[in-house]
Amino acid sequence: MAKQTVVGCRTGFVLFDSVYAVPATATRVPLLIGVSYTYQHGRWLVLQNQDSVGRI
Repeated sequence: MAKQTVVGCRTGFVLFDSVYAVPATATRVPLLIGVSYTYQHGRWLVLQNQDSVGRI
């Protein structure tokens, strides 16, 4: 499921639903990764990257 929110085209937030996998050990850990962006001087810059720790 995707959700998009636009606020004056100067900020953005992406929430990734992902899985950290280690094939050699068959380890699979679900993670959430949130990244906040701002648009300044003609480019997008990351303000914050927040990852969950362990199972969610």
